[in-house]
Amino acid sequence: MDSITQAVLGAAVWQVILWKKIGTRKAIVFWAIAWTIPDLDVLVSYDNMLDYVEYHRSLSHSILFAVLWWAWFAYAFQKFFDKDKKASFSNWYLMVFLWFFTHSLLDCFTTWGTQLFYPFSDIRIAFQSVFIIDLFYTIPLLFVLILAYKNHKNIEKATKYVTYWLIISTFYLFLWVGFKLYVWNVFENYLAKHNIEYSRYTTTTTPLNTFLWWLAAETKDWYYHWYYSVFDTWEKIKLTHLSKHHEYLDNIPVHQKEQIEKITKWYYAVQKDKENNIIVNDLRYTRLSGYEDIASDFTFKYIFELKNWKYALEPVKAGDMLKSNASYFVKRVFWYKE
Repeated sequence: MDSITQAVLGAAVWQVILWKKIGTRKAIVFWAIAWTIPDLDVLVSYDNMLDYVEYHRSLSHSILFAVLWWAWFAYAFQKFFDKDKKASFSNWYLMVFLWFFTHSLLDCFTTWGTQLFYPFSDIRIAFQSVFIIDLFYTIPLLFVLILAYKNHKNIEKATKYVTYWLIISTFYLFLWVGFKLYVWNVFENYLAKHNIEYSRYTTTTTPLNTFLWWLAAETKDWYYHWYYSVFDTWEKIKLTHLSKHHEYLDNIPVHQKEQIEKITKWYYAVQKDKENNIIVNDLRYTRLSGYEDIASDFTFKYIFELKNWKYALEPVKAGDMLKSNASYFVKRVFWYKE
């Protein structure tokens, strides 16, 4: 998830676990910042963007990393924040455990996922049920946290606010896993009803919400795809197709092609622009700029520019969200008409 969401979650967990015992509002700010520390792997220097994308959310998000550092961090934080030892070491150990665990677990709900078992396995745990920025999760939790912060003199009441909302927000996350399974079932039934042959399919949320879903089914030469709102019926699915053109990647270095396949989990389509540059679209991330225009850019793409008869990887580029028609998006979610 985004850094703001992680910071809000960290401050909320501190409120519930140690606020009563320590009672310092400065610590809330510290833990809000600390909760984003695992994402500092973005500061590691890599040779190219593919290396960065492949290893992001690996060691710093893994269970091994957490196990190696839990006790040390618990000791250090207790010594810094709680010199009088108002809270036990087990309280601090629980706090540090939740620091790592909730951060990584929250990332598991996104499309990109988390390499929880790194370095023993590079498999990413990704439920693909929540977009990386989910305003419906973050804003209410932030509001409740601010309310609790203002009521710091009544610690019992403030802690109840945050505890209840943490439970609600957690339920919200798992609720959308259920919705994902529902959309999955709708899509599968649609493909079967229309006798569409496919090898596999995926569903994922669209930017900033969990109501509108992106559907993609793979065949030998192309992908079928479409948008589906949780307020739609299956009759409103109208698939279009996108050619794979994986052969375009035969002209780039083999190891980079293998990285793309690994990163996208083989859900990618390739195209060429007027300058003969290669554009690799990651189909797990939907289209960002154009819920109405099915031919618009994809959210996440890699560009290999042709320079001196050779292809050179450019920094990853994303579609411009501002190009999206917000009013159309709202209509598409709630009352779609062909």
